[in-house]
Order: sequence, then structure tokens, then C-alpha cells
Amino acid sequence: KHRHRAPARDEVERRWRELSTERRQEVMCFDDAVLVERVKTGLQALWDKHVLMLQMGIRLAGGDEEEDPIAASELLAAFQLTWDIRRSREDPRVICVHPSMKRVVVMKANFLERPDVLEVFRAALPDLLSPGGSPARTPMPRARWKDLFSSEPASVQAMEQQLARLVEQALWAMATDPAFEVPLLGLQDALCGDSVPFESWMVDDVITTGKAEGKKKSKKKRRNTAVPPP
Repeated sequence: KHRHRAPARDEVERRWRELSTERRQEVMCFDDAVLVERVKTGLQALWDKHVLMLQMGIRLAGGDEEEDPIAASELLAAFQLTWDIRRSREDPRVICVHPSMKRVVVMKANFLERPDVLEVFRAALPDLLSPGGSPARTPMPRARWKDLFSSEPASVQAMEQQLARLVEQALWAMATDPAFEVPLLGLQDALCGDSVPFESWMVDDVITTGKAEGKKKSKKKRRNTAVPPP
């Protein structure tokens, strides 16, 4: 089975650093209906488990009873759903979604402006962009990205890893997309720095050399056109 080779980590990170916030958000916007539904379902499942644990009197060590585990995750909080999400007044365990809004999962602009975006995801997936092991993660067709969420996450950490793998796929796709190609900064300056500026003596030397070459050619031409003796 053919596997696509992952772009070099350095090249991926170089492109990412040079992108504007708007362009970064284009990379981190996911509109596959199945993918979005699975993300929503996973978040709902995590909230349901949190409520169930509270009802059973179980509290995570160091956690606040009223703390939302989704909002407490720096990684999960980096994303937003473009629909209007609110807790149901009758049952706070239910997430209400406005049906008229487009179903898109996108990374927040203020998070994308941070210089440590990739480090946040690397905390959940240490080998982000440089996967090892067997089988190694490789770039997938965009239509298969939803498969990363085929299983319901059992914990916030599991959901974070799913999203980190999704971000990894988006970064690999960005690194091979000509639309997101960025020039090598400083290359032109480096080339200019290697060039030697012209001086007046160089111009004089070129003129003198040109005249000398012209005289040589004239003499050679006269010798070649001389009439041979009878």
C-alpha cells in the first residue's frame, strides 16, 4: 500500500512561522461535516462523563467540582465551533447548536497569534511532525481526516491527541500546498551581500580591455585579408 512521505519538520515549521494569522486560520479550519459532527460528539461525551462523575461524588485530584474539563484544557480551548453553542437551561449536560449556522471547527485567532502554538500540541503529541514507531503516521487524504475521530475519546487527554493528529495532518497539507508557499526570507539579501560593488577602476579596466581586444582582432583580420604575392 502506497504511503505519502511526510514533509520535513523544519520546512513545515518554517512555512508556519511565516504565515499571517489569517492564513494560519485557513490552515486550521475544518469543514468536513462528518469530522465536525464527530468532534462535537466527542466533546459532548466528555461533558457527560464529567457530569456523571460529579453525580457519583467522584472528583479528579486537584480539580474543581464546577470546572469544565473542556474549558480547562488549553488545547481544546484553542478551537471553536462557528455555530452558537450554549448549555441547555433545562439540562446543562446538553449542548445546544443553532441549526442555521455553518458547521466548522476552527482554531481561534488569538491562539494562532501565540509563538508557542506548536509546542502546545506537542505536549499532547510529543513526536508531532516527526512521527516514529510502527506504523508511523503519514499524510492522509483530506477526506480521511475524519477517521482520526472514528473512536469516541475516553478522556480529555485522548481528545487532545486526536486534535493534535488532525493539526499535524493540516500542517503537512499546508507544507505541500503551493498556495501556502512562502519565500526564503533573507535569501535575496544574502545574494546581494555576496556581490562585489563596481568601482570606477573596474569600468576603466573593462573599457581598456575591450579596446585591446578590438586591436588584436583588427590586426588578425588584416593579416587574414592580405593579398598573397604573385
